[in-house]
Amino acid sequence: MPKLKLKTAKPKITGTAKVGKTLTAKKGKWTSSTSVSYQWYRNGKKISGATKATYKLKAADSGKKISVKATGKKTGYTTASKTSGKTKAVAKGTLSAAKPKISGSAKVGKTLKVKTGKWSPSSTKVSYQWKRNGKKISGAKKSSYKVKAADKGKRISVTVTGKASGYKTKSVTSGSTAVVKYPSAMYPSGWNCPSWAPIKGNASSMIYHVPGGAYYSRTNPEQCFASASAAKSAGYRASKR
Repeated sequence: MPKLKLKTAKPKITGTAKVGKTLTAKKGKWTSSTSVSYQWYRNGKKISGATKATYKLKAADSGKKISVKATGKKTGYTTASKTSGKTKAVAKGTLSAAKPKISGSAKVGKTLKVKTGKWSPSSTKVSYQWKRNGKKISGAKKSSYKVKAADKGKRISVTVTGKASGYKTKSVTSGSTAVVKYPSAMYPSGWNCPSWAPIKGNASSMIYHVPGGAYYSRTNPEQCFASASAAKSAGYRASKR
């Protein structure tokens, strides 16, 4: 007995043709109880493993056109296939990003760090650019930044840029820090204290020395202070000479 002919319908694709989005195949009306399977195509070539009624667009689909073939099977009927029309060229996806946050103290000599938050897709690679009053700081392209004397009186922010194959590059900028100030004390390397913290503290004697004092030039400081009150708060006493 010859097999019967299936009633078929050309499938239609719904959804947005954009990387990261999901397309759905609508099979239309086939002969009742027909079992329908699917195969998705990229520019007319089979996409490996894409055999469900839905298909999530990948980076490899960017710039390509997607179609789907529906194949119907039913006992006593001849197997039949129908292919949809093609989508428009798949657009690049949009990265999902959190606003970065800066942690740390906005004081000269201190280190600021950025927390990028979650980016999607997880394959996104991020880069950094620290800024001083909104202007790029030359060479400041790591996830941390040591505050410099040049930053005093300015506000610091950081721009995080994400890149992923098949997605548009995206940049997100943090909020700004408080105005950068000098700390009341710092730990020097060597004999000299900076001009903004000229008072030398000697840890072995717990005595501080001010510029012009008898022992100032002979003191190798363990700490430098911006003021005598800061030195006293740290437990130091004034030199008698």
